[in-house]
Amino acid sequence: MSMHVLQVVEPGKDGVFRHVEGLCDFLLTRGDARVSLAYSDVRSSDRLQPLVDRVRLSGNSAINLQVGNSPQLADLRAYFRLLRLCRQVRPDVIHAHSSKAGALARLLRLGGVRVPIIYTPNAYFGMGSRKAVRAGVFDVAERVLSKIGYTINVSSDEAEFARTRLGVPARRQFLVYNAIDTQAFHRPSEKDRLDARKQLGIPEKILVIGCVARDSFQKNLQLLYKATAKAMAVTDELWLLHLGEGDLSALTQDLGIGSRVVRVNYMSDTIPFYHAIDAFAMSSRYEGLSFAIIEAIGADRPIIITNVPGNREFLSLGLSHVWSAPNEDVQGFADAIQSWITDIPQGRNSNHREITTSRFGYDACYGEIRKIYDRLVVGK
Repeated sequence: MSMHVLQVVEPGKDGVFRHVEGLCDFLLTRGDARVSLAYSDVRSSDRLQPLVDRVRLSGNSAINLQVGNSPQLADLRAYFRLLRLCRQVRPDVIHAHSSKAGALARLLRLGGVRVPIIYTPNAYFGMGSRKAVRAGVFDVAERVLSKIGYTINVSSDEAEFARTRLGVPARRQFLVYNAIDTQAFHRPSEKDRLDARKQLGIPEKILVIGCVARDSFQKNLQLLYKATAKAMAVTDELWLLHLGEGDLSALTQDLGIGSRVVRVNYMSDTIPFYHAIDAFAMSSRYEGLSFAIIEAIGADRPIIITNVPGNREFLSLGLSHVWSAPNEDVQGFADAIQSWITDIPQGRNSNHREITTSRFGYDACYGEIRKIYDRLVVGK
């Protein structure tokens, strides 16, 4: 059935945005849905404006809410702008992504908006088990809003947290994985690998562990750096390629690994990153369902991850080349890296591409979201 979908998102970068970008393009390409967009450029990337342009060129509306991820007075202005947009375009369904967008969209009920509202959190703050005031505020807000609309969770751990800690009703909950372009993210040829390493200034004949993550409590990059330093002490040819924001120069200096760490703050096209690495590592304290890990297995890379909420989803998929360590366990993570290195000469066949195409493709994931839209609109 044809419908008008309003997508609401903050931020305009990283995994949450890439999810919305892919979903909008999927819906627009199918041709049976109109897509309007409410976004924020406070946390932005060079991919945001092109998406805004594509939405507008399709004859639909796009507005800038100009909000960040923390509570602020500007949220009130953003709320009324969003409410005004809803009254103008009269969407059949509203889909909000991440905590700020989710709060603004669900509060539209107070303004009389009665269409189905869907919220995709992409990891709740409280999943990290920290007792910070900010995490507590977000958890309270999530509990208060949990009965409004519907929730699409992206991993089993996130879905369980939503039910048991936040009170999200199971009957209003769906589980749909994040999706990637499985044609774009593919196993690199030798030429792909060499070209990518030349682009990033990495020697040809070394082992490279890669990570895509900003420096934050959630991503826990200190664990990755310390564990990699231990592995480097055993394996001379091991390097680390880190894509993401944050200044970790003092840590690399303290660990004595600065000459073997390559830092890149941002890449609009991350495919060369995955072509340049030999394995992908993620040391998060928690995740919704990491886009970067999905991209890594799409590129047929081995993965080394912490056994934490969200990441556990990948441990349950039967991946052939996955190693894990407990949260906060530096030596355990270093041992996992070493286990991967020891496994390389075995030349085992990988099933990562097969699992990626069947579980994380656009048709499987975005197609399921489209079916949810249909179900909710018909039943409203």
